[in-house]
Amino acid sequence: MKQQLLENKIRQGALQAVEAMEQPDYPFPTQLGRSDWRLIVGLLAVCALLIILCMTGVIH
Repeated sequence: MKQQLLENKIRQGALQAVEAMEQPDYPFPTQLGRSDWRLIVGLLAVCALLIILCMTGVIH
């Protein structure tokens, strides 16, 4: 019973979100800019470096 109730709530929420996005005045978010991508790539590089340092035993 709880599973069915949860599924109905999720379905209603999804339908409401779709209806809101179908409105002509819906404010879609802006696309990622060059600085956003640089930040993402930089963070991924730092994470990869830290993982490598941990795997090689530099960081205990």
